[in-house]
Amino acid sequence: MIDESSDPPAIADRKEQLIAQGRTFRARVAQSKQALQQGLRPQALAKGAIGHVAPVVLGMVASRGLSGAKGLNLQQTLPLLADTYSALSRRGLIKPALRIAGIAGIVGAVGWMVINRRRSVDADAASSPANTSDSTT
Repeated sequence: MIDESSDPPAIADRKEQLIAQGRTFRARVAQSKQALQQGLRPQALAKGAIGHVAPVVLGMVASRGLSGAKGLNLQQTLPLLADTYSALSRRGLIKPALRIAGIAGIVGAVGWMVINRRRSVDADAASSPANTSDSTT
């Protein structure tokens, strides 16, 4: 043990340092607890799930189907879907998730229709006789 009579200013400084460290530690624990509570809110969970799923979906759309998503097969997808369904049902988020999926499906279908319509208009414009040069002059 440290003899308190040997150097009182050093002991007082060390005590103040330990009290400051404890105060900092408690503040960090409180911040971490608040961040954890914020991250476990349903909106934050849904945003995180969408953030993980969006790149895969964009890759599938860009490659025009499931075969273009590298490393995505039925054996890997089904357990992930089962876990997702289980987590959503435990938190009571099935209906909000279905709404989000429905809205995303509608937006995707409208986007697909617009892209296909543009392609057909471009293809019609390229094959129309007005664009071919007249060689009978």
